[in-house]
Amino acid sequence: MSWTIWIWGMPSEMPRPVSEPLHCFGRVPEVRSFSQWKPKEWFTWLVKGLGRVFHFPKPADIYDANWRKEVQMPAYIVACGRIDDQDRFNVYMKGVADTMEPFGGKPLAVEDSAEVLEGHPPYPRVVVVEFPTMDDAKNWYHSNDYQAVLGHRLASSEHVLYVMNGFGPSE
Repeated sequence: MSWTIWIWGMPSEMPRPVSEPLHCFGRVPEVRSFSQWKPKEWFTWLVKGLGRVFHFPKPADIYDANWRKEVQMPAYIVACGRIDDQDRFNVYMKGVADTMEPFGGKPLAVEDSAEVLEGHPPYPRVVVVEFPTMDDAKNWYHSNDYQAVLGHRLASSEHVLYVMNGFGPSE
């Protein structure tokens, strides 16, 4: 008794017996009689062939170590305040921009009389500054350069400063 297994490939191809070598599955395990049937050998041949046909990724490709890297979130400093001495505050404004550059800080919004949609704000002036990370924002605030000009702001105005994390990765 002779067994022949047929496999169809592309629709344009004619069926061919499994005993022929297939380009993607490699050499077919030979079976001359049912007593020589080795399921493990056939299963290995089939799995390897399917892997070549469908290009299954290796586990190392799926579980790349980079998926665990820490995402850097931007941080924001929000200042709400009132200016009492404009001349002295201008001295602060001239010096503060240069102190932010080394830490990646960039002003996003400055408004002397922000429109209030809800509640009663303690101060009319709002400033929003973005930093690449929370550490950069805190390091800027505690830096010697910023502390040198901070005295002008404290003497000329009254402010509340908030520092908070953003939602998305910094660019």
